[in-house]
Amino acid sequence: GKVLNLSRHAQIIESALGALRLLGQSFGQWSISVWIPLVLFILYRGIDRRAMQHLGCRIGLMTLGIMIAGYYMVYVVTPQDLSWHLGTSIDRLLLHLWPSALLLTGLAVEREESIYVKS
Repeated sequence: GKVLNLSRHAQIIESALGALRLLGQSFGQWSISVWIPLVLFILYRGIDRRAMQHLGCRIGLMTLGIMIAGYYMVYVVTPQDLSWHLGTSIDRLLLHLWPSALLLTGLAVEREESIYVKS
């Protein structure tokens, strides 16, 4: 019954999006959102489409996706009160995913050609 409850899914997604928006204030007490420097870095460097085709990058993205799906399903079927469960754990789970997301971002952006040129 919990899997088919659409309001449960909406509550999980709404809570996750809210936690992502507030990541800057709760994670390290930054004065700006952590998303701003990350997006500026991606815009400055651009995405390397060749890197996105490598198996390592794809495995990293799949691993991150599987972790997110697993966390989501735990929230869907939890026997605890969903509001309490989301309120006490979603920030921590996002912190678990943050280093992997930063690593994948670093792998996916364009690199300076001078790094690859041998002297």
